[in-house]
Amino acid sequence: MAEKQLEIIRKIKSSSLDKLYSEYIKYQTNCRTDRKSAKMKNWKKKVLNRDNNKCVICSDNVILEVHHIKDFFLYPNLRFDVNNGITLCVECHKKLHLIERLGEIQND
Repeated sequence: MAEKQLEIIRKIKSSSLDKLYSEYIKYQTNCRTDRKSAKMKNWKKKVLNRDNNKCVICSDNVILEVHHIKDFFLYPNLRFDVNNGITLCVECHKKLHLIERLGEIQND
């Protein structure tokens, strides 16, 4: 069994459901607050400017989004790091998430 799975099993055995749920709600609330912050808007603006307001994959410039390379939830210390962001159009962003998700499923 992979080390990550063993760690999850240890946490399940040592934690109460109420405690885990409480931690999860607190974490989700902090994430939502960060996503709506002025700091996040500034981060997005910096990434867009660095990428010349174009999708780094297809060069489209119509509807753009900024993607965290290292996951927003898993790497809170990188949330506002410009080097952890790339500009993508909506279609490329959706494709990227699907490819990432398929990779996770296939690696499990």
